[in-house]
Amino acid sequence: MTIYEELKALENEKSIWKNKYETITKKLPPSCKHNVKDAFIDASKCPKCVCEFYFFLIDRGFPIPSYPFWNEQKNKELIEKEQKRRDREQQREIIAAEKEAERLAEEHRKQEIRDRIIEEQKKLRDKYGYEIAKYISERYQSSEELGKRYERFVGYLYEKIGYKVEYNGIKMGKNDGGIDIIAKAKNHTVIVQCKRRGKTNFIHESTIDQLWGSFDKYRKRNPGILFECVLYTQNNNLDDAARDVLKLHSENMTHIVEPYPFDVGKEYPLIKCNIGKDNEKIYHLPNDAMYDRIKIEIKKGEHYVYTEQEAQNLGFRRTKQ
Repeated sequence: MTIYEELKALENEKSIWKNKYETITKKLPPSCKHNVKDAFIDASKCPKCVCEFYFFLIDRGFPIPSYPFWNEQKNKELIEKEQKRRDREQQREIIAAEKEAERLAEEHRKQEIRDRIIEEQKKLRDKYGYEIAKYISERYQSSEELGKRYERFVGYLYEKIGYKVEYNGIKMGKNDGGIDIIAKAKNHTVIVQCKRRGKTNFIHESTIDQLWGSFDKYRKRNPGILFECVLYTQNNNLDDAARDVLKLHSENMTHIVEPYPFDVGKEYPLIKCNIGKDNEKIYHLPNDAMYDRIKIEIKKGEHYVYTEQEAQNLGFRRTKQ
């Protein structure tokens, strides 16, 4: 082959490669994703593409090659900026992961509480029946309802030892004059005030003064009877001034700390089994209309019982609703 023919062949080969190059480049996008023209073909035209290529190599542990388009000094600022962005993004991911872990843990805790409540309610229903179980397991009550239930419990303590109990606080509401319960025996009357408060909700001197004033007034109106005054509290939370006043009246006034049973994992019977004037045996549940007016007299054969089945076994029927 002559030199002319060799040059001609090289010219043809060059033309073929040029055509291939033009064909390929026509199929490529006119710009990179950063909208820099021709950067898709020549990365050096877009500093951001250069930066991404740098991190692509770094993330995979490759050495940085000495490409002609790579100018470390020129792209240093951009790389540092990208590194800071990556650090911020990583920190956000860590915070998001921690929050998600906390959320899942809280959801798990709430689910455990819900499961425990459901299990407790099931056990209560199996033991007491639906209505009593509902009464015991009610978790959201007004302060008035909390106080009423505590007064019922304290009244039960006196009724079971033979006292006739009048629920003055439940009957009179805010006009009870500081007297929640009047418990009467043959020659002995107990004036009671009940306070079901949290440990940090202190009882002050004014409460003791009010109770003493009501007690003294009631005693003077009923001469010839032995009187006693008792303050029942859920917690031992009298402040110092209240304790000092209580000491002044210690001869006639007593303070008793008696937690509400269901608050401390204990129980007491709630169903009242009453015998009427015609010897009709009727039992009353706490939510029945006449419940707080019924006075249980043990000597008459009346009872407090735990379950409706127990009341029925003793010959009592449910009051009409």
